[in-house]
Amino acid sequence: QTPVSSRYHDVYFSADDGCAESRHVYLDSNRLAQRFAALAGTHFTVAETGFGTGLNFLQCWQLWRQHRKPGQKLYFISAELHPLSLADLRHSHSHWPQLASLSDQLCAAYPLPISGQHALELADGITLILLFADASDGFADLLENPHPGLTCERTRAVDAWFLDGFAPGKNETLWQDGLFKLMARLSKPGSTFATFTAAGHVRRGLMANGFAVNKSRGFGRKRDMLTGEYRGLPNSSLAETHSTRHRAMPFWPVCRNQRHYRSVIVIGAGIAGCTTATTLADAGMDVLLLDQQATPMQQASGNPQAVLFPKLSLGSDAFASFNLLSLLYAWRYYRRDGLNTALNACGLLQLASPDQQDKMQRLARHWAALPELLQAVSAAEASALANTRLAHGGLYYPQSGWLDTAHLRDFFCDALQTRFIGNCRVSQLQHTGDGWQVDSNTGAYQADALVLCNAQAASELLAPWLTVPTRNIRGQITRLTQADQQLHTVVCHDGYICPPRNNQPYTLGASFDLGDSNPALSQASQTHNLALLQQYLPDFDIDNAPLDGRVGFRCSAPDYLPLIGPVPDQSAFQRDYAALRHNARTVIPQTGRYMDGLFVNIGYGSRGFSSAPVGAAVLRAWLLGQMWPMPSQLIQALNPARFVIRGIERS
Repeated sequence: QTPVSSRYHDVYFSADDGCAESRHVYLDSNRLAQRFAALAGTHFTVAETGFGTGLNFLQCWQLWRQHRKPGQKLYFISAELHPLSLADLRHSHSHWPQLASLSDQLCAAYPLPISGQHALELADGITLILLFADASDGFADLLENPHPGLTCERTRAVDAWFLDGFAPGKNETLWQDGLFKLMARLSKPGSTFATFTAAGHVRRGLMANGFAVNKSRGFGRKRDMLTGEYRGLPNSSLAETHSTRHRAMPFWPVCRNQRHYRSVIVIGAGIAGCTTATTLADAGMDVLLLDQQATPMQQASGNPQAVLFPKLSLGSDAFASFNLLSLLYAWRYYRRDGLNTALNACGLLQLASPDQQDKMQRLARHWAALPELLQAVSAAEASALANTRLAHGGLYYPQSGWLDTAHLRDFFCDALQTRFIGNCRVSQLQHTGDGWQVDSNTGAYQADALVLCNAQAASELLAPWLTVPTRNIRGQITRLTQADQQLHTVVCHDGYICPPRNNQPYTLGASFDLGDSNPALSQASQTHNLALLQQYLPDFDIDNAPLDGRVGFRCSAPDYLPLIGPVPDQSAFQRDYAALRHNARTVIPQTGRYMDGLFVNIGYGSRGFSSAPVGAAVLRAWLLGQMWPMPSQLIQALNPARFVIRGIERS
């Protein structure tokens, strides 16, 4: 039986032949077979106004894999205000057995129905960006900046539009002028569109926003449909395309330059550097990874077990949004082939101390409709999940666990092979005019671009161009032999403890030692870790535990968000945005100026393993001019230039 929306009283696809309808209306009418075959660039972008069952996407994927050349990427951006459940998605796909293999891959990566932007990295060079939001709000979040006079050419990313989403007479809120204006700002010159409808107000709205519109033969019993392409309008005609929620927001606009970088040197081989290097190498870049240690993942990322920590909170600020998006992205990232052997998806308990109980209860109520994400548990329920007596209840995250860093190291070493140079101590960075040179004890290396992932050490290398306000925070883990019990989940409190790895000692910690630069094991930190364990897991026998563990230093920013993006030209920013000294809410319609080809990816603190995968995808978008894996407002919040702006505002 053909699925029908109970909200809009309309079918999701044709009862006659949904696949044939999709091919005729969207694929053929946008000439995708010919355009995919003739594609000479690195990527192609399709945008859709109603994901529904995903039929259009699956058929586009099937067509793309027939014509794609090595290294090319397809971005498919689709908005859906009312996403189907995974069960309904699978049921719908049962109508199309010829798409079963693609359906299985999509369903395996399909996100929880959480509002916002979800970037799914799939096979065949495909990134599916699902916008679980109203289409106008979702597409507005793709703008590089909201100012109507600053439509960046990189914002004009869409090559073809699928205008889907139930008939205009049944879903009037979708087919509005605001959507057509956003299409104009996001479309490349010559971007095509196709839609099943031939409604007059849709035709007039598209034409008023720079689209040439034609009537074409519809599918089956439907006589007409609309097709066309974007011809363009003067920027002054686009003055109201940004939403009201952007208008009142003070901002300094981000716009990327037009350069695509072919080669890159990544400095620092912790989790940030390794995910960045492998992501860029997978995208076809010539990558070289340098580190002062002999092998990757030896310093702050070198603890034997790493927690996939869900730092979720109420609210919709940048910190809360980034942590949620990062966790969902990381969960998909570590379940990929090759990386899934490193993930122990045992779940995670976050215990509530007495002063945190109200906050955790509010968080549990907020996510009550999504038990797959988190569940409130009593002390007895938590004890049963963990297989040990716990002194407190709290929250249980089924989609979490711990990572075996030795397996991760093996994966990154295999992926990079000759692209890694160890025992390399970098002494200087030089801008050569058309690229960068790295001077070190092992030689000089050149590339189009540099990405610094070497935590606090990046501040010294960046000193000629930028003052980096990061700080080092010492963390000591304790290794504890405890053979009487077998812990079943990660347990977090004011510290954490992981289930044992291959019958090895438990990993617990980590201390949070501000202002302590001692790299040696400390009895005081050991005592602190064991006292927390005794407080929250009282049945663990810790008498006379030997001093055994490891010290690492986390790199953290004052606002606890990482620094991901281009390095700003600090002196140029101070000149261009000087008016902010007098009024921090002044809107200055001028894009920031940055050091060409110099990027930074640092400051993850204790959440590197949860956040570095999406951070690497952000860097890929910066270097290759591809679509953001998160809303542009978050890209702005992560930009290293934010601290330059804050310094100007305070001066």
